[in-house]
Amino acid sequence: MNKQCLNHKKSCIHTLTFLTIFLILLSLLPVVKMNNTDNPVQVYKKGGKTILQSDVLTTEISGTKPVITFYYTGDTENYTHFRLSLDKIYEYDDDIILSVEVNKLPWAQTDPYVIIDDEGEEIGYSVRLILFGPPVYQFGVMFEVNMYHNAFNTSTSVNGKTAYTLAGRSELGINVIVWNWTFAQPSSSGLALEFKLSRDIPGETTKSHSSAYQQMEDSGLIQIIGVESELVEGFYKWSNEAVATFSGISSILHVEANIIEDERSDYVSLKYGRYQGILQHYMSIGVIEENAEYILIPRPETINLPIVILTGVSAFIVLIVAFLRKPPRED
Repeated sequence: MNKQCLNHKKSCIHTLTFLTIFLILLSLLPVVKMNNTDNPVQVYKKGGKTILQSDVLTTEISGTKPVITFYYTGDTENYTHFRLSLDKIYEYDDDIILSVEVNKLPWAQTDPYVIIDDEGEEIGYSVRLILFGPPVYQFGVMFEVNMYHNAFNTSTSVNGKTAYTLAGRSELGINVIVWNWTFAQPSSSGLALEFKLSRDIPGETTKSHSSAYQQMEDSGLIQIIGVESELVEGFYKWSNEAVATFSGISSILHVEANIIEDERSDYVSLKYGRYQGILQHYMSIGVIEENAEYILIPRPETINLPIVILTGVSAFIVLIVAFLRKPPRED
């Protein structure tokens, strides 16, 4: 074997080795799940829950309780598992006059359905959680939960005075509706809903979080902040105005928020005052899309089979080319 042939074989071997290593490393990259850019939100059922999910936010809506768990999509380590629940409805004056623990009552969930706009276009998905109160109270409560493909402006009043803007894909809207509440005392100051925002779910959330409350012009906001990341990872937000509708006439209710914080949770009492008719109040939960890359650790989901096949085919082609370009043997 002459020197030219030997050098040629060494060059082929080096090229083949480099290409093979490169393609094997490439094959270990995470599989990218392609979403329909027009309809990035998906919906499916899992273990009695309805899952509304985008490439940014995953929400798990209980089928029997007013409870929603939410976190970054792809958070397999449970770093950012948060939860919002409606714990009670109560009538108040200086003190609580009557309280109903609605989280201990059975709720029913509708099948998810597509949200269609005025032009007939699909813009998101929705599901409803409904409670018909015990006969002694005869009231009802509904969570109308919505996730949109893109940013969306919604109105909770007949006259359009109260509006709420939702971000697409990273925010879940919740329209809370209460009907047939009969005030027990003529002296009652009003009705309130008490929500529990769990920043660190025992036995589930694997990293610690703190919270920060902000009162803004149009809304109240609780930010969920990672102790380790020092970034805002999630939030709970509500409109400063609710709507009461009685005999076809709507009126605006100004919402007062009282918040009590402990090590793991925030207890948010939203007070509406005294009203007649049907109460509607819009709120939302979500995650901060731009902070996801600093919080989650990307991990391969599986071996990328198409690139593994490409690796083998490429290696085979290199061998054929090397054989065809082999210098003629000199006798």
